[in-house]
Amino acid sequence: MTYRPINIDYIDGDGFDEQPLASAWGKQLGENADYNLQNRLKRHVISYDQVARYTSDILDPPPSDETTVTGFKSLTGLATGYIDPDTIGLTFSTPPNDVICLPPVLWPLSSHVNSIKITLSMRALHAPVEVFAFATTTGGAFFGAQPSAVTYLDDDGVTQFSTVATASDQYAEVGTSSNAYSIFNPVQVSIPISIPRPVDNGLARLGETRGPIRIFVCFHSTQGSLDYVGKLAAAGRQADGTLMEEGTYTYDSLAVTPATKYNPGSFHRWIQMETTVPGLSPTLTPTYTDPFKHVIQLRPGDLSDPEGTDKAKYVCWPPLRPDSLWSEDTNINIYECGVAQIASITIEEQNA
Repeated sequence: MTYRPINIDYIDGDGFDEQPLASAWGKQLGENADYNLQNRLKRHVISYDQVARYTSDILDPPPSDETTVTGFKSLTGLATGYIDPDTIGLTFSTPPNDVICLPPVLWPLSSHVNSIKITLSMRALHAPVEVFAFATTTGGAFFGAQPSAVTYLDDDGVTQFSTVATASDQYAEVGTSSNAYSIFNPVQVSIPISIPRPVDNGLARLGETRGPIRIFVCFHSTQGSLDYVGKLAAAGRQADGTLMEEGTYTYDSLAVTPATKYNPGSFHRWIQMETTVPGLSPTLTPTYTDPFKHVIQLRPGDLSDPEGTDKAKYVCWPPLRPDSLWSEDTNINIYECGVAQIASITIEEQNA
């Protein structure tokens, strides 16, 4: 908020203009309020818990040596000594063929702003993560480019940002070079605010003709290194394609989380399928193929016996369509993908 000291010369000597002292102060305060509304620049911070704990019980205090802290630990359903790095900050990955956005932030624009700067304290694991920000008005107008106008699917069905996006201030790519614990790099993107706006008369409220804008911060994982090559089991398509059954490795063979096989946890991977139904080509109807799927969990094949060696099932998105060209006994490539970890997001108005 812009600060402006009260001009005491106004109430000194002839500055009273024969007004009572209380009236003089009130007039000056009103002028200050109007000045601040026309010149203020707001800032807001969204924070996520980045400091996790490593203990034998969730009620124990954290250790004094924080260099070994890599995640929050709970004994519920987990093996002793389990550390879960997915609980540091806000941790997630994205589908290969889509961009995901955090819930929009409602923001009443100040009259003096011409851009919104967004600073993220974050890091990327396994592969880079792309960041893209934009905003909309309550009437549906866009500030900056919208994702659908600056993204496309490549020949493998993976979302790519165009050069229009990558050359703009709305875009940033977060690399993986500094991923030690507690090293969250500052990442900045900005949204241009260029349309004429009325004078700011204070906080815009929902329901008014000129309501707050909606700020979206979006992310897209990129493809990492090949983890391993496997095979879906014959007739391994289940639950309308949301579950896929691994046909090469057993659940016991796969590194599911840094812990043990007893807890599936999250499983940030991309699956690429290779084998189509004999006699059909994926190039004939590419909308029916979607060779890449986003795996968000690897769960036991038999939930009633999680320690058994029944085949693992991938929980994936988007699901495998019933009319897909992919064979049920298809080769699969398992790739790592970019995993974002966010400690905080700072949004601030700019006028330069």
